Amino acid sequence: MAYAALLSGITLAQAGVGCVHGLAALLGLFFPILHRVICGSLLSSAIQSNLES
Repeated sequence: MAYAALLSGITLAQAGVGCVHGLAALLGLFFPILHRVICGSLLSSAIQSNLES
């Protein structure tokens, strides 16, 4: 499990979608929405923002 967590973290960091994951975690605390739904909803905006910067 530790190795899987490590690979997951490395993948998130390299893909540039850490901001999506972080926002999804926070939104999930306040709203009853699935983590994967929030991530999927924010992904295109995050990618566009990363490309512009």
